[in-house]
Amino acid sequence: MPGTIMDMAVTGVITAISSLLLALAAWRLVLRTGTKPSCPKPLTLRISNIPGNVTRAGFEDILTGLAGKLSTSLSAADRPQLLGWSFARSGHSEVSSIATATFRVPPAPSQLESAIKSAIGAGSDHLRVDLEFFGLTPLADPQDPVVE
Repeated sequence: MPGTIMDMAVTGVITAISSLLLALAAWRLVLRTGTKPSCPKPLTLRISNIPGNVTRAGFEDILTGLAGKLSTSLSAADRPQLLGWSFARSGHSEVSSIATATFRVPPAPSQLESAIKSAIGAGSDHLRVDLEFFGLTPLADPQDPVVE
């Protein structure tokens, strides 16, 4: 009889430890799938040193045309859909513009940069795409700026 009680205690301890390990594994799976987004977070990129010959409408055509071409996947969910953008003359130079573009599935900055340079062609050597918004980045081109 003492051996039977001991066997039952060992079985109980093994069962409790196994149940605890399974519960921890299930909890970890819930946390991993619960916090992982189904698609990447939207990202805003800055495009600077846009040549002065590129107009606002022309830049919009470039961005909307490139959004579908920048995908490396055949899945529609992986295409970098353009959510919004801005375009303004650069504050320090009247011969260039600066823009921002927000994508649902962002392309790599280097990929977007080379695609825009290719679309613009001549004069786009100094164009840059980056994520570092250090300093002033105009998000709109004021038509009638007023300083108070």
